[in-house]
Amino acid sequence: MSEINIRSKKIYYEDEGQGQPILLLHGLSDSSQIWEIIKNELINDFRLISMDLMGHGNSDKIESSYSIKDFSSDVEILLESLNLEKVDVIGFSLGGAVAQQLAIQNPEMVSSLILMSTFSYIDDNLNKKLQFLQEKLLKGGCGAFYDEAIKLVLTPQFIDKYASELDYGRKICMEMNTASSLIKVIDAILKFNLKNETASISCPTLIISGADDIFTPTHFSRELNHSIHNSKLEIIDNVGHNLLVPENIPYLSELILNFLKNQ
Repeated sequence: MSEINIRSKKIYYEDEGQGQPILLLHGLSDSSQIWEIIKNELINDFRLISMDLMGHGNSDKIESSYSIKDFSSDVEILLESLNLEKVDVIGFSLGGAVAQQLAIQNPEMVSSLILMSTFSYIDDNLNKKLQFLQEKLLKGGCGAFYDEAIKLVLTPQFIDKYASELDYGRKICMEMNTASSLIKVIDAILKFNLKNETASISCPTLIISGADDIFTPTHFSRELNHSIHNSKLEIIDNVGHNLLVPENIPYLSELILNFLKNQ
């Protein structure tokens, strides 16, 4: 466990393994712990830096307006503090948005991108879903948010099969997040729009989407693939928004390792 102060705020991160560095960026209301399920598949070959984005996990909560550019600047400062000139970046959902921003804002820092279940702008349907989650945070706190969020990011079959694990996940979500901070994170997401800028991303990019994703449907990934010239798209059957589920790890890790080792 390590931490760094950025703009008088604490950012938590973990730095494990050796080799080519990979930066891991999680999604909304998650933390660096979401990567534990796949770390064993990567750590023998790579150095893994996983951080709790501002407002999440063990990092300090957000008290004023924030933006995806601010998240990207936090990443830049962390990488500079670790004397890392260039990294591969894997971003899931919100983390994928931050990864895109970093690749545009600081292209010299990014060797390659892996964008999982992400988006480059907010369309009407995603806007409605995010505002719905904000309303749940306002009226019912993180517990009410979690109850609705899992329906958007996981398949019904997964929810039925892993009910007890999801109950524990709800407890962790409530312990590690505050409603006020997550509301500000969603505000940042709602203002995010790189639709006309992603074509400038030149690094090798792997885009991965779940065929059953109802939160950020596959059209977001297809548009990214069309926009980013040096990109490859993989659509995985029988999985929703959250690709980091046990049944999907063997195939997902194979995709990631093959991509990284062929750069």
